[in-house]
Amino acid sequence: MFQKPLDKALKNINTIRLVLQTNKKLRIILSKTTNPELVVLQENAPKFDDWEEYENCSVVTRLYAIYESFVENLITEWIRNLPSLFSKYSDLSERIKTTHQEGISKLLNELLKEKSRFKDTVFLQDISQSFYSCIANESKYQLISEAFVLYSQNLRSQELGELLTKAGISPVKPVKKDSKNLSAWNWIAKHRNIKKIVENQKDVENETRERLDKLIDDRNNAAHRDIIYTILSVDELVDLCNVVESLCQALAEFAYFAVINRKIAIGQVKRIGKTTNWLSNQKVLYANICQPPLSIGDEIFLLSSTKSYCKSATIEEIRDEEGMPQERIEAIEGVEKRDISVKLDTDACKGLDIYIAALDINEESDIDRY
Repeated sequence: MFQKPLDKALKNINTIRLVLQTNKKLRIILSKTTNPELVVLQENAPKFDDWEEYENCSVVTRLYAIYESFVENLITEWIRNLPSLFSKYSDLSERIKTTHQEGISKLLNELLKEKSRFKDTVFLQDISQSFYSCIANESKYQLISEAFVLYSQNLRSQELGELLTKAGISPVKPVKKDSKNLSAWNWIAKHRNIKKIVENQKDVENETRERLDKLIDDRNNAAHRDIIYTILSVDELVDLCNVVESLCQALAEFAYFAVINRKIAIGQVKRIGKTTNWLSNQKVLYANICQPPLSIGDEIFLLSSTKSYCKSATIEEIRDEEGMPQERIEAIEGVEKRDISVKLDTDACKGLDIYIAALDINEESDIDRY
């Protein structure tokens, strides 16, 4: 569901890394070359200080654009899938309906402008048909996603949280009743990829916020100031790439967590157990399950609000309590729980709740892989 916009963002971020490393190597080569052909290139190259300044400005500008576009695409995918999570418009939360109705009003005003930024993507007929399907409470209602991505400020942590909240993604009610509601930034601060790149593990949340603010400040300076006083090194720019990449990965899982939570609420997925151990080198997961059957090829959902974890995985191999390979694990009369091991097509960890599509809707399930 959110994999396509995530893949696009990660591809673009990696391209920036490659450009940075190529530029760095090229500057080193040009500084030492005696090759006649390269000397000509050296003579026509910009001064290295100027080169690095323009490189800095272009990278921070592009990085922020990738981050902002990803957030918009994430919300668009969420909005597009809301009708499959809430069968009627009236079932949506008041927050979502208010955001939608206010957004439609703003869109209509925007379309009156001669140079509207939506003139080629949103049309009056589409808005009227969509809005009618909503107020008529039709089962096949449609939402205009552009109504949910109207904002005027840079997407710092607070603005990001507000934008997601208005779209109904944040805060998310946890799977377990004794857990607290999660905001997007709570989730980000606990996400494994964020923790890998943050030096101060005691204050991950604030350090991540500061890094995002740094990117936005640098981007604004690059876009609006004639003189750039702070030029980041290649390593520092690569570090910003890592920050944006990890932010996008954490946000994609956060949105997916909201989807699975809703599917739990409407009975489309159910909990079957918990992971007890993970062998990363073999991609083998040990689990205690209480509601077999479970077969090779089945898709499972691995969730943890405390670990900021939400992924889907496909079972490639199953072994029973005795370590014997099985095609399918069945329930045993009188046995409430079974300890099994499964080989997955993706990474996992211990301490995750395991969910599967409910059997009675398994053939019709529209849960997309994250």
